Amino acid sequence: MDGVMRIARSGPRGVRRLLATLALLLPVVLLGLTGANAQSDYPSRPIRIVVGFAAGGGNDIFARLVGQKLSQLVGQPVVIENRPGAGGRLAAEYVSHQAADGYTLLLGASGAMAIAPAIYPDLPYQTTTTFVPLAMIASFPLFMVIATDHPAKTVKDVVAWAKQHPDKANYATTSPAFTITMSPAPRP
Repeated sequence: MDGVMRIARSGPRGVRRLLATLALLLPVVLLGLTGANAQSDYPSRPIRIVVGFAAGGGNDIFARLVGQKLSQLVGQPVVIENRPGAGGRLAAEYVSHQAADGYTLLLGASGAMAIAPAIYPDLPYQTTTTFVPLAMIASFPLFMVIATDHPAKTVKDVVAWAKQHPDKANYATTSPAFTITMSPAPRP
């Protein structure tokens, strides 16, 4: 996210630099598609990039930047297909059922690709065997913040405080992948 914020603050020059970096990266991505499943005349039809989040968000914006440059490089349309839901898992499941021919790509966010397998043991896809990673296009770090007047000052303090005060501990997150599912309290 720091890199993304630097690009956003640097204006058009930063965006041009990002696009230039993507232009250098995309041939490497395309080389990854020339394996046994790829056709010799690849690409001969439009390519889809499936995004597991709604249009207008960070993942969608990156997919559109990459898609535009990829389209210019390969001479085929690149369609961004938003399939939001379940923190990106619905899109990952959808792509896992598509032909492995390089025409359907997944913009795989960390929630669906790294965290979900640890939380949801019955996923209909295996991130390490169902998908082939092509490139990392962005990095979004996570932050933990707490009020300055809170007694906890470290992560260890927060965990200890939450264990001592389960009725007062709560948090906010932007991703369902980072939510904790708790059993409902027993009813009297």
